Amino acid sequence: MTSDAGDALVSQVASQIGTMSADEQAAVYGAGYAFGAETELAFPPDSSGWIATVLGDFRASRCSFCGHGLLEHTLSLSEQGPAVTCDADAVSRLAWDWHSGPKPRSPLLVVLGVALWIGLPLMTIGLAGWVMPLVSAIMYRKAAWAVGTAIWGGLTVLLVVLIETEAVATLAGFLALTVWFGSALYGGFQVKPWLSRVAQGRRD
Repeated sequence: MTSDAGDALVSQVASQIGTMSADEQAAVYGAGYAFGAETELAFPPDSSGWIATVLGDFRASRCSFCGHGLLEHTLSLSEQGPAVTCDADAVSRLAWDWHSGPKPRSPLLVVLGVALWIGLPLMTIGLAGWVMPLVSAIMYRKAAWAVGTAIWGGLTVLLVVLIETEAVATLAGFLALTVWFGSALYGGFQVKPWLSRVAQGRRD
């Protein structure tokens, strides 16, 4: 392939998907240019068709693996075929595997998710309401869960301190109810969209 492989791939994809945005052209050009710089081989069979399919998927929705859009992904070509890399976790998948999406998860995981996010705070009187936000913040590196960890963890520590102070028993009782049911309600709001994504076979 020559150095204008990027332009050639853009042209082939555009002939199948129509007018492309600047971001789409940049993603496709990058894939073609990198492939042309590494090999003298022709594009793998139906590369432009699969890339057009991938772009169509991004136009319709976000990635079913990471939940992000085209800008957070890298398109590439190899002898095996076109591939899509989720920049969030640096995992690369062949275009047809990416297009198919992740396999649906076991119903057991649904039950486990509800048990951990809602059941754990209820069974521990809210004292463990900070556990799942902490685990999720570490696993997925989302600031919102880190904030949730700080809130429920801080309230739990305050509750333990107040329980030992009889002069503020009423405040401690109110705070105990807030931590108990508040953390469970918080877990419910967190698990609801997660369950929706699991039902769709998504992993994010």
